Formats: sequence, C-alpha cells, structure tokens
Amino acid sequence: MGTILKNLREEKGITQEELAEAVGVSKPFISQLENNRKGMSLATAALIADALGCTTDKLAGRNEKE
Repeated sequence: MGTILKNLREEKGITQEELAEAVGVSKPFISQLENNRKGMSLATAALIADALGCTTDKLAGRNEKE
C-alpha cells in the first residue's frame, strides 16, 4: 500500500508534509507508511483517501471493477 500511497500523493502534487497536515498526522508517519514500515487504521486510511480525493479501495490498490 505504501507505493500506491506515494504514487497517489505525487499525482496530486502534494508533499508528505502537506498530506500529514491535511490528515492530522506527522510527516515521519506518512514517510513510514510510504515505506511500508507502518500500517494504518481504517480511520486514517479514510482521512488519507479524502485528502487525496480518492476512495479507500483505490488506496488499497483495488480496481473499480473488483
């Protein structure tokens, strides 16, 4: 999920710091997520998806058709 998160964030054109601020977490936490060193709760995934303008399914790497 980390690579997907990083790709979505970069596609949106925002920094780790900007995403962290929008979600209410630290920049190091976002970095740890992107590097698959930490997992996230469903609530955090929903906040990140909202900040990135996508669904939690997309964040999880699920295709729309699945």
